[in-house]
Amino acid sequence: AMNKLTKTPKRLALSGTPAPGKPEEIFAILHWLKPNTFPSYWKFIEEYFYKLKRLRPDGKPYFEVGSFKPGKQKELQLVLNCISVQRKRIDVMPWLPQKDYTDIKLPLTASQKKQLEELEKYFETGDVMVQGVLDRLIRYRQICLAPELIGLRGSSPKLDWLLDYIEDYPETPTIVFSKFTSFLHVLEREIKKKYKKLPFGMITGETSAKERATWVQRFQIGACNLLLINLEAGKETLTLDRGE
Repeated sequence: AMNKLTKTPKRLALSGTPAPGKPEEIFAILHWLKPNTFPSYWKFIEEYFYKLKRLRPDGKPYFEVGSFKPGKQKELQLVLNCISVQRKRIDVMPWLPQKDYTDIKLPLTASQKKQLEELEKYFETGDVMVQGVLDRLIRYRQICLAPELIGLRGSSPKLDWLLDYIEDYPETPTIVFSKFTSFLHVLEREIKKKYKKLPFGMITGETSAKERATWVQRFQIGACNLLLINLEAGKETLTLDRGE
């Protein structure tokens, strides 16, 4: 819709996440700011990135964006420096406290150790089979979160710890982030089972914009002290500075 405003003489783009997922996503802003300089997405890609040709299962070709060409990342940064001003978070949100990191290490259960060892040695455990190292690493993470995420038996020390924390600090504004929405659903189920009257919200990729806004508002005004958020869904356009 914004690209239809072709006669707008002055343009200013404001964003906290100009390229939230991949560096090539900056093209959308560049095209709107300077459509004559950046008229074509694939021309932009061919200038700065490798353009990779792939084949679909039916044999038809398609293209993917690869990594930066040699020297092109620095060149693109110089272009951005000429047309953009960047501010650090502390400059625009000075009231935010410094992050305080605490690593909490929890011992694996005997069944988790067995499952991880079998995956490492045989690339399978129970009814779960993996193909390749990357697939196996994802399964490692899921087992460490909660074995039931991939249909395995066994308890979850992380789940137990989170439930205890929620019980011990019900008035503390708390946000639980996870890469796996499936784990958030498990946590949601257990919270409802253990703390039936505890108000809490969940934001995932399936949450509508209206629902997101409602949960953000409720959390910020103190109507609920707990939010469960998928990392991808919650990495932009959410102001949750009440969270401790």
